[in-house]
Amino acid sequence: MKTTKKRCILVIEDSELNIVTLTNILSPDHDVIVARDGYDGIAMAQKECPDVILLDIVMPKMDGFKVITAL
Repeated sequence: MKTTKKRCILVIEDSELNIVTLTNILSPDHDVIVARDGYDGIAMAQKECPDVILLDIVMPKMDGFKVITAL
């Protein structure tokens, strides 16, 4: 029997409601990891090497544009 590895999605988001919603929608078919700010998102992206990153643009500390530039 062939098993397929779930794709990893990194969600970088500061809104708890959006985190819960995205996790509920995506988690049945994907491994979802969450970072709540840009700094943690960069660290997780470097450590986990996700297949896709869903990135909030408006966040405190480090906005999404600075995260993309750093990545």
